[in-house]
Amino acid sequence: MQQESVTTRVGVSALSKARRRVGPAPLRALFEAVAGPVGTPHTPGVFWRGRRVVAVDGTLLRVPAAGAVETVYRRRRGPRYEWGYPMLRLCVLVECGTRALLGSGRTPLGRPATGCCTY
Repeated sequence: MQQESVTTRVGVSALSKARRRVGPAPLRALFEAVAGPVGTPHTPGVFWRGRRVVAVDGTLLRVPAAGAVETVYRRRRGPRYEWGYPMLRLCVLVECGTRALLGSGRTPLGRPATGCCTY
């Protein structure tokens, strides 16, 4: 007898709920375990004149407009209005040639950028 393989598809909402249940600690631990340089001196585009080549990149992400979140991540403001979702500034350091993440930093939009979010 031959067994059939069964493929189960997981919905996006199931993944979101699971992330909420476990919290940020496992994802932070996973990032810290796998982030780091992976290129060797022989990997194309990783080294130039004996130095590792890296790039800094940043983006803005919308975060949910919930009560506790809005105390840290504020909405955008003008002279008279507040609008949109609260925003998070994310900055990453990437190894060129492999695109491996070396580090990251985040700060709420509208607050002074510190650490690796400062250019």
